[in-house]
Amino acid sequence: MRKIRFKTFKVALVASLIAGSFLVQAQIRPIAPHPKDAKIMEEALDYYKKTDVEFYETHDPIIIKEDDTYYLSRSGGEVATSKDLKDWKFSYYFFDEDPVWVTPQITGANERTAISATRGSSGERPGQQRKGRVNAPDIQLVNGTYYLYYNVTSFAKNTSAIGVATNKTLNPESPEFEWVDHGMVIQSIPYRDMWNAIDANLVMDGNQGWLVFGSFWGGIQMLKLAPDLLSVAKPEFWHHIAAQPRNFYLDWADPGDGAIEGAFIYKHIQYFYLFASLDYCCRGIESDYKIIVGRSRYVEGPYVDKEGRQLSMGGGTLVVEGNDRWAAVGHNSAYTMNGKSIIVMHGYDKLDSGKSKLLIREIKWGRDDWPIVDL
Repeated sequence: MRKIRFKTFKVALVASLIAGSFLVQAQIRPIAPHPKDAKIMEEALDYYKKTDVEFYETHDPIIIKEDDTYYLSRSGGEVATSKDLKDWKFSYYFFDEDPVWVTPQITGANERTAISATRGSSGERPGQQRKGRVNAPDIQLVNGTYYLYYNVTSFAKNTSAIGVATNKTLNPESPEFEWVDHGMVIQSIPYRDMWNAIDANLVMDGNQGWLVFGSFWGGIQMLKLAPDLLSVAKPEFWHHIAAQPRNFYLDWADPGDGAIEGAFIYKHIQYFYLFASLDYCCRGIESDYKIIVGRSRYVEGPYVDKEGRQLSMGGGTLVVEGNDRWAAVGHNSAYTMNGKSIIVMHGYDKLDSGKSKLLIREIKWGRDDWPIVDL
């Protein structure tokens, strides 16, 4: 009787392990997109390779999908929508008025509180000021709520702050649509901080949220968020995750020559990938923006490039840079969408006076799991 029970136990154990193995494989196998979504993505990727179309003007773009609609956000605070990732139409602004917490003391009394290098689809021209302008948005969906992180700043100064707002939907036609502003998350102050509260990106590691941000000065920082994702965790946990060499003889209020910004972290299989933009944007065809990457098995880093150099110490593997058509490309976001890994960025169009245009490219993965992007 005991032998029979022992054999039964062994058979049950083996069966359980085999079933568990299939379960794990099922969990990690990518979910195939709906054929319609797959077709939309394939056609969009082909579209953005063309040379005879008018690409949508944008700056610091991010894209998120709700139901069958894609939402594109940009610096300036405007949102455009599309059903096919190609034909974009202006929909709304995040804010019609300046957030109540934004004061001249925060933005340094500089009237240029947002960067708009080109004329947007709404007809707003450079130099025109509209209330409610915000920079470099990032939108992430967490547990049924959309979190919008944005910044207000003075150009080339670290008189900056990052704010957060939430919404239950991105669709302005829904009765639940309302962007609720929760105020400031973090602020940088000249001569106090060697970092800049700008270009926020929310990255989730399980249930834990981290805010990634920074430009020039001391580079890219990572800050642990409280469970509500609206405030900083206590006690505070900071990580310095990327930088470029800086001449520290410069005045602290000077952005310096360590040109890095626009960080975005993307999880792919076993690694977190930290993308960032080096060199200079916002100069039309004179821009020399380019995108680099490093990776880590842990969200906090350290992030290293293909040669093993830490990004926090000036490393970074080149992902994509300008070519004969595009003077420069940068300030990217990255997603798994419709069955593809994609990178979204803006490029300065040599065929249109250096205007900043939306570009979408597929991220392909080498055998070593490093991203490859063909411009």
